[in-house]
Amino acid sequence: MSHLYEYAIMVRKMTRDQFIAAENHPFLLCERSPDSESDGWTFKTNSISSAAVRVSKEVAAEGFRLSPRVASSDVFAVVKGVDNPWPERISVGRARNNDIVLADSSVSKLHAHFRLAEDGGYGVADAGSRNGTLVNSRRLGVSEAALLKSGDTVVFGRVSVTFLDAGALFDLITSNLQER
Repeated sequence: MSHLYEYAIMVRKMTRDQFIAAENHPFLLCERSPDSESDGWTFKTNSISSAAVRVSKEVAAEGFRLSPRVASSDVFAVVKGVDNPWPERISVGRARNNDIVLADSSVSKLHAHFRLAEDGGYGVADAGSRNGTLVNSRRLGVSEAALLKSGDTVVFGRVSVTFLDAGALFDLITSNLQER
């Protein structure tokens, strides 16, 4: 998982075509709202990583910010992890051994899989999750796959994400950049 600011730094230094060539895979955009982080707890311990500090310094040096609507968004690259099994699919779930980890109690340990379709697009299938997977408000049956297009909304448990191709992510970032 990355914050949108990390990709914004890249976008400011590349053309759209360069970004698409460098990031030739789809993304999941998760816009966080203040109440989405509570998860029923009355307190939350925050920490900051050295990577987050580095990104903050780069953003300050570059002299830009993102509009508040997307500034706190998380971005997940839909890519296969190095050491994960099932080379033909990209796993999504709460457990740390998934390719895409969604740390929310409504997400099953292994919730769903992404697969590359024959036409070069992507599909998602529910992996027998407890709280289900929805694509554009339509609930998928167990092992039922749905082909995705950029802009589709996918919900894992109660975590809602937007499926974006690299060009759409580039466009979202550039339309929300604000110079200081």
